[in-house]
Amino acid sequence: MVVLTVALVASGGSAAQTAVNLTGDWEGSDGNQMQLRQSGSTVTWFARSGDSKAWAHDFTGVISGTSISGTFQDRPGYQIHNRGRITARIVDDCHFVITGVGVNDSALTGGGERFAKSPCVAGQLVAVPISTVANGCGGAGWDSVVAVQNYFGNTSKYANSNVNPLARTYTVNFKDACDLHDAGYSGAVVRDKINGGIVVDYRTWSRKRVDAKFLDDMRRLCTRQIPATAFVALRNCKATGGNASFGAESRFDFVREFGRRFFDADLSRPGTQRTGPRASA
Repeated sequence: MVVLTVALVASGGSAAQTAVNLTGDWEGSDGNQMQLRQSGSTVTWFARSGDSKAWAHDFTGVISGTSISGTFQDRPGYQIHNRGRITARIVDDCHFVITGVGVNDSALTGGGERFAKSPCVAGQLVAVPISTVANGCGGAGWDSVVAVQNYFGNTSKYANSNVNPLARTYTVNFKDACDLHDAGYSGAVVRDKINGGIVVDYRTWSRKRVDAKFLDDMRRLCTRQIPATAFVALRNCKATGGNASFGAESRFDFVREFGRRFFDADLSRPGTQRTGPRASA
């Protein structure tokens, strides 16, 4: 389980293609100024303090998913002269937030300054490929939100009888629903494969709302993969399962019970935050 831009990767494009377009002039919430240029996944900028006296630096970094990371070097002739590292999180084409600064050889600390592009096109979003923010319903490879889904796996089988061991079974793949749930927990903007490829902006969604969509999406997948004539199998898929299988309600109940620790309630801070603007109840 695991987020953003509408300058979207064209359908059928390379997965390595960077969807966001950050090139432009930027102003920080602390009054600092920046001229940023992007070429593919490479980002360079010249930034200076709001008073044009304290500092000015050159930065070179790369975009990975919704993150920017790289190094800076202060220019001579200003009051401060350092080098170091900077990390940032992309919100959309027109906004990003600094998540850490490491001066000289120190560890990354601080951050929090928000930058906005000027001018900015209202309503422009950044949608990342869902594979960069999700891991389906199970498996290794992610160290945070995916853990809540690993118990179930991507598929479950449903027999069209609760008593006949020879009844026909149907396999339902829930991976697309789990991927969207991952994106919701991490506050992403992604395309919704289940519902016609629309762009879903999870940045302000509460955990309760994300989980409710998860249940709806799983039930929709049940309907698509089990025929209406297989009444018992379809009912079990939408509910709590049967014959040792887990249904949509079983998966929903599990994430409602154990998912809070994996929900990122504050997207402005690095890591997974238990409290913040996004309600985690």
